[in-house]
Amino acid sequence: MNNKKILNKKRERENFEDKQNDITENQNFKNFNEDCNFNIEFKSNPKNIHFLKNLINEKPAKNKSYNNSFIVFNSIHNILYLIYSDINNCAMISYNINDNKKMNSIKNAHHYYITEFRHHQDNSNKRDLIISLSAWICDIRVWDVNNFDCLFNIEEPDEIDNKPNDTFLYSSCFLCENSNIYIVFGKQNIVYDENERPIKVFNLSGKLIKDMNESGEGTNYIDNYYDEKSSKHFIISKYKMNDDDYIKSFDFKENKLFHKYRENNNNYDDNSDFENSDYTDDIIINDKGKIVELFDFSYDNYIRIWNFHSGELLRKININIHSNIYSFFLWNKKYLIMGCNDCTIKILDIEKETIIKELLVHLDVVKTIRKLIHPKYGECLLTQGKTEENIKLWITN
Repeated sequence: MNNKKILNKKRERENFEDKQNDITENQNFKNFNEDCNFNIEFKSNPKNIHFLKNLINEKPAKNKSYNNSFIVFNSIHNILYLIYSDINNCAMISYNINDNKKMNSIKNAHHYYITEFRHHQDNSNKRDLIISLSAWICDIRVWDVNNFDCLFNIEEPDEIDNKPNDTFLYSSCFLCENSNIYIVFGKQNIVYDENERPIKVFNLSGKLIKDMNESGEGTNYIDNYYDEKSSKHFIISKYKMNDDDYIKSFDFKENKLFHKYRENNNNYDDNSDFENSDYTDDIIINDKGKIVELFDFSYDNYIRIWNFHSGELLRKININIHSNIYSFFLWNKKYLIMGCNDCTIKILDIEKETIIKELLVHLDVVKTIRKLIHPKYGECLLTQGKTEENIKLWITN
């Protein structure tokens, strides 16, 4: 019996490692967020997704961010990590999914609750790095997962007449160029003013490297994309200004605007409350070889697909639902997974432009969804709602 258990463990590990290796074989399929398995095209049918269990028994922090309230990644030491925060202590908690156990907890990792995490694997120094972000006090920190030392910390809330204003740091990301690792972030003011708030780039020593030109109107969501054909890094940012929403991409090296992705007829209903609306600012890159597609979600409930290099709007998909989308990602080139404010996950067939399945998953808005290759269950989802809910595990077999 012991030998059987050992053999089964070995087989599970081998299957897990085989699927991890598939990531390198799917380089043309890219969600450019570096969380675990966002770069892999899942092979299973998402119609078969069903709930398995609550992965975390304690209640994580309230998820008031649009996404990234937790992250999942396979570390450089081959540990499948889940990083999340708790409800009381502004703590950052690491959980080993392989062994189903909590590894580390840093109490008061921030002075206020954590709204976002990001991950980068630093192969040169054999370590994994994490960004933790507290949006409402503009506090950003970088951690070395090997020992959970804080390497970088910036707290810079805007002040007017020595009083903090309504400026928040909603989003941040890593960018690695020529073995140099940078922290990129942008602020947004919820009350319009004429002050410039450009996207900023820092190194790990806390030195400001540059402000990105033509990025001063503030940003709701930020990420980066490396284009292999041109060997260039791009910063991509989502904006929501007055009654308009659009995307900008920036050539990182040349520090200039690459494209502005905006419809010419953003004529939203005059009676709609655009500024107070709440929907996803997620951005997805899908490299199809000949064309690199950029996905985003518009306020009027359309999935927009742009040509990343030309800026042309290729296609709009009317998803025909009466709920807002708070998070979304590509399962593979055929299916889009969406977390909604009606407590559901919806699965969209991109080509047929139809919802093929709907799952009632949480008690509130589904704000964070991540896919992962689980060592035992294979292709899975992790989800979290907006309120004080456990992180849930969904499997496909």
